[in-house]
Amino acid sequence: KEFVKRNGEFTVNIALIENGNPVLGVIYIPVSKELYFTAADGKSSKKITLTSVDTTIENIFKGAKDIHPSKPTSKVKIIGSRSHNNKATKNFITEIEKHN
Repeated sequence: KEFVKRNGEFTVNIALIENGNPVLGVIYIPVSKELYFTAADGKSSKKITLTSVDTTIENIFKGAKDIHPSKPTSKVKIIGSRSHNNKATKNFITEIEKHN
């Protein structure tokens, strides 16, 4: 819905699955030109800000910087879509908050 609204609040998500197992994940945020990717082993996650659509995969890998997950906290963080926020979602969040 965000793409159709042209509000910039969307991502392009791609997963490569082989024999039912995740192999590679890619997230692209067009509005900020940020590209995130990782292998399923989780040993190497990368981020790059693309400056041109006319680039090669080699240049993407060369410009990518390692990223690392934040340290876990004791609280659960819930992220949802503004366009898909309905009563069931609100009820689910309320239940999670009771136990958080």
